Amino acid sequence: MARYLVIAPPADEKMFGERLREMFLTRESEHNYIIAERTTNNAVGLIRMILQSPSAGNVSYWLGRPYWSRGYASEALGIMCTLGFVEWGLESIVAQCFAGNVRSIKLLDRIGFRSVEAHKIAIADPMLGAELTLSLTLETFSWQPPHVQVVTDAE
Repeated sequence: MARYLVIAPPADEKMFGERLREMFLTRESEHNYIIAERTTNNAVGLIRMILQSPSAGNVSYWLGRPYWSRGYASEALGIMCTLGFVEWGLESIVAQCFAGNVRSIKLLDRIGFRSVEAHKIAIADPMLGAELTLSLTLETFSWQPPHVQVVTDAE
């Protein structure tokens, strides 16, 4: 898993808590959500949309390994795209992932994202060097809304 992290994992629980607090001290252009298990409400991952302009956003997500291939990322990404296009009026959403992260590429493709460019980025871990990253874009005309109900704290 560490292979796909741009920054090194937190050293301990305290540092993890500090990173979460920093992440959720959001600016108006950032929307951060915890992905939670339905039955227990335990956190299983995170998803974030950064509004880069009134018409474009950038989505990123992370899911704990035990929860891979169980539909959590698909549902969270579908909901986030719904919010982006319907609630925030975006025309395009960009997602980036490492070229070797086949599961993420397949997920983004299934939702309708299409590859637009590839480039290398430096990784925080000097042992890994640079990694090829893909940028994929989803536009309103190619997006099909998921059949899920968006539930917020206000409801």
